[in-house]
Amino acid sequence: MKTRRTITFIAMVLVLATVLGMAVGAAAAKTCGITVSTVPGKPGQEVTVEVRAEKNPGFTNLAMVLDFDPAKLELVQVDLKDPEGKAYLCGDVASVNRSWKPGADDDLDAARTYPFVVCAAVEEVKADGILFTATFKVLDGTPGVLAVTPRIRYIRNNTAALPVFEDITASVTPGGVEIPAAVDKIELSAAELWLRENGTDTLTVTGVPENTPISWQSSAPQFVEVDNGTLTAKAPGTAVITASVGNAKAECRVTVVMLGDMDGDGVVKISDIMQGLDAFNMNTQLTPAQMCALDADGDGVLKDSDIMTIIERFNQQ
Repeated sequence: MKTRRTITFIAMVLVLATVLGMAVGAAAAKTCGITVSTVPGKPGQEVTVEVRAEKNPGFTNLAMVLDFDPAKLELVQVDLKDPEGKAYLCGDVASVNRSWKPGADDDLDAARTYPFVVCAAVEEVKADGILFTATFKVLDGTPGVLAVTPRIRYIRNNTAALPVFEDITASVTPGGVEIPAAVDKIELSAAELWLRENGTDTLTVTGVPENTPISWQSSAPQFVEVDNGTLTAKAPGTAVITASVGNAKAECRVTVVMLGDMDGDGVVKISDIMQGLDAFNMNTQLTPAQMCALDADGDGVLKDSDIMTIIERFNQQ
């Protein structure tokens, strides 16, 4: 009888071990993507990267180190909440050690410290999104990506009945700060433009890498305003629009004309109308500024309806 009980017990243990082995295999198959965003930056600038969870199977415990070159990036802060105070995925159940020192067995530089983020949630975190953000000051201007790499210590889920279900594999995608290549020359899509009052147009820049910051300036914003390349005509007059990328610059001369004002004196007169009628009858060659003044509907073709609109403008003065 004792022998039979022993055999039965051993069989139960073997069955349990098999079940646990299958469960461990199933748990090991779970993968969570950990990704660091890549953002543009330049020396002296403070930039923020996002550390995100993607295809998250659900976790309760997470610990990671952010690895970066301290000669190229200086950690400013790690934020667990967004600017409005709403917690990221790790927010209310996380802590940050800005000066964690690795042990002898860690695959990290034992001579320096790292930011270390630990999350311990009561209920599993199942959403995809931002785990936390890290802000760095850029110290190096060498073109390329100044890498920020998450080094995962562990990701676990403790909501299972047995601790063997805890481990989750991390799939890591580094990011960092992208320093654009030096730009020696840029060009604008136009060197000269003509707009009517309240008209708009857009200038584009060529010769710059994607996501390169561009500075815009108007020499006379009372005549022409510029916002990220979009021009808005405010009043008759001329402004020089300048686009700058580092030391490289390009300019466009923009003239705002009044509808019907053929000679540019700021007044629509009978002589302007007569000159417009003459142009309509193809007896006069127009300058770009004159065409802009006559083309009432902006379709690039001078029509009788354009002349009628100018006559109405004249009668309303």
